[in-house]
Amino acid sequence: MQLYTVEFFERDGRKRIECARYANAKVARTRIRARGGLPARVSLCRPLSRHRRLRFAVPPIEVAAILDQLSMQLEAGYPLDEALYRLLENAPKGNRRLLLQELALRVSSDGAVADAFREFPRLFPDHFCQMIEVGHQGGRLPEVFASLGAHLARQDSLRASVQRALNYPLLALGLVGAVVGFLLVAVVPLFRTVFQELNAEMPMLTRGCLWLSDRIRDPVFWLLSGGAVISGGVLISSSPAVRLALRRLWETVPGVSGLVRLAAWARFCGNLQTLYRAGIALQRALEICAQNTGARRCDKVMARVAQRVQQGATMGEAMCGERTVPELLVSSILVGERTNRLEETLERMRLYFERRAQERAALALQWLEPLLTLGLGLLVGLVAVSLFYPLIRLSMSIRL
Repeated sequence: MQLYTVEFFERDGRKRIECARYANAKVARTRIRARGGLPARVSLCRPLSRHRRLRFAVPPIEVAAILDQLSMQLEAGYPLDEALYRLLENAPKGNRRLLLQELALRVSSDGAVADAFREFPRLFPDHFCQMIEVGHQGGRLPEVFASLGAHLARQDSLRASVQRALNYPLLALGLVGAVVGFLLVAVVPLFRTVFQELNAEMPMLTRGCLWLSDRIRDPVFWLLSGGAVISGGVLISSSPAVRLALRRLWETVPGVSGLVRLAAWARFCGNLQTLYRAGIALQRALEICAQNTGARRCDKVMARVAQRVQQGATMGEAMCGERTVPELLVSSILVGERTNRLEETLERMRLYFERRAQERAALALQWLEPLLTLGLGLLVGLVAVSLFYPLIRLSMSIRL
């Protein structure tokens, strides 16, 4: 039995798309005619290649919508494979439909839910798949899907707000870059001719500006630069060690490290709340969350906390003494454990850290625009000074 996509017309003239398993295409057409339909197209759903699955891309907001719809259908009592088939029937053509088709094929063939999602690492990171696996084993898959969908929706909203805030600075950067490029390509060579004819003495700043103009107008420079960029991109995408080194470097940038830690604690509280709500043992939930906070230092701290919990300590007690863990989070978890309201406490902490991260990001973006304008103004000023300073010195020497 193979999975087929059948497009057919019903008796009232409406066009429908149905996904179901049939022995072959002829049997599919026969079944549709027996129901009073008129088959228009029958196509076999073929699995994607591994290379394409690894690079498969779907917008995060669409992935969040898929997870939300799966959660609602599972809560309504539908099995996961049937829920995927129902979504596949109404999905438009494109990557979203291919994603549903691949998930339906793999879930219905071997029933390994988490393994089916692991085939798309760009869409479902490892900690997503671990949460799905634990939720499937514990019978809390609808809650896990709903939580992951909400998490992706929040991430997409934050990403969209940051992109909107960066539109103007990036536009200003592009315009000033174009102006500086025009000066270096079209204007600076004219000044070189003037300097040579007048035999003017050129300071180091002017010589550097002329050298940069020569490099920009040299095709070899662009070939080498393009090759270096492509090689760097390939190295980053193919080497986990390089990505880890860049991540460590990013976490040490002043002004960024605090934002990274706030986002990491918000992610930790959200993931732990989802697993705890799904009935997962606290020790196992901490082990999963300790690998996916997004900050290396926070990962190490939570791994130590998980070990102490395994030895018999409560989570609040295990966090005491860790300087990296915010005091507010430690005190809140201690109170939540004493009052048996740990889930509500984690939800409040997630909202708190997300709000702090958004405020920190907004403040950084507010400072970015004036700093960028100041830096670009200094750049244009340096180019102007490097060109006119030798002429001013020459005119003063002539007067003397």
